[in-house]
Amino acid sequence: MLPSRTTFIAVSLLAGLGLFWAVGGGFSFSGAAGSADAPPCESAEVEKTVLHIFNRHPQYVPRSDNLVMIGLAEVREVEFRRHPEVQATANTRWCEALGRFSGGEVETVYWDLFATRNVLSMYGVRPCFGRFDPVHKDCSFARPPQR
Repeated sequence: MLPSRTTFIAVSLLAGLGLFWAVGGGFSFSGAAGSADAPPCESAEVEKTVLHIFNRHPQYVPRSDNLVMIGLAEVREVEFRRHPEVQATANTRWCEALGRFSGGEVETVYWDLFATRNVLSMYGVRPCFGRFDPVHKDCSFARPPQR
């Protein structure tokens, strides 16, 4: 007896996902026992994302002064817990670092990292660039809320 077409399709999809995972595809089970928490503040991927947001989104800097963020230094996690203002199923990380900018300028940069509700290990980043952020110079939204 031949398997039904639906069974064949389901087995093929599962085999394809297994192969994708085995060769280092989009699945990541990092963190505590398969936790859905966002990656560490010090992650190279997180730094790349923070730099990308500043350098590619013109709302942060008037583009006439050619200011570019070139790196982060002294990155640290400020707090790690459930966010009290959202119905999160994973923890939020609040981070800070010294942002290094072209021309030798330095500014404290804050961001929070939160897992998205997604099977693929995805996370969101909400950075604040202090005096270079035209709307949120105090960066309160990117710092841990008071308990």
